[in-house]
Amino acid sequence: MPYALEATSMTTPPKPRLLPWTSPDDKPCYLFTDREGGYVARYADDVERCNSGWGSGCWSMPGI
Repeated sequence: MPYALEATSMTTPPKPRLLPWTSPDDKPCYLFTDREGGYVARYADDVERCNSGWGSGCWSMPGI
């Protein structure tokens, strides 16, 4: 008797997320995950938020 494949096996794999830091040998770091909101993803969100806040603060400085 034939069997049905689960829907999850038919989905496309997740796209890699470029992380906001590099490896010790200065290569880009990527996150491959099949779930939202994991520890590394949340940490990367925090780092990006911090970097964005720092960058926007620079534009408001006099002379820039």
